[in-house]
Amino acid sequence: MVRRGNRTDKIMERKGLEQNPENALACDLSLAVKSNIFPIKRGNGYKYYNFSLIHNPQGTGYMQQLAPVEAQIFRLGNELIEKSAGKTYSKALFNEYYNSIEQLIIDAYDKLVQ
Repeated sequence: MVRRGNRTDKIMERKGLEQNPENALACDLSLAVKSNIFPIKRGNGYKYYNFSLIHNPQGTGYMQQLAPVEAQIFRLGNELIEKSAGKTYSKALFNEYYNSIEQLIIDAYDKLVQ
């Protein structure tokens, strides 16, 4: 289990999706996305992937939906660097950052697997 001090990140807790409550949420969300991208399970199905789920002209592909989230994470990270540059380590400041990006990630992947 991944811990940050005495706190476990929500995304790494054993609170997976309904069918696998013992898994970490990050594990179940990533496996759900993988299952959608690689939908064929028999024969040579492992060689087939649904590229239109990754990127498409409508702009609804997984990469296209995650790009703004990634940009926001980098923006928040740059703000954290600017706030903390040359200062003493602030646990509260870093916890605030991790809590905000963790929720961004959970919300983004929840949207993908619905």
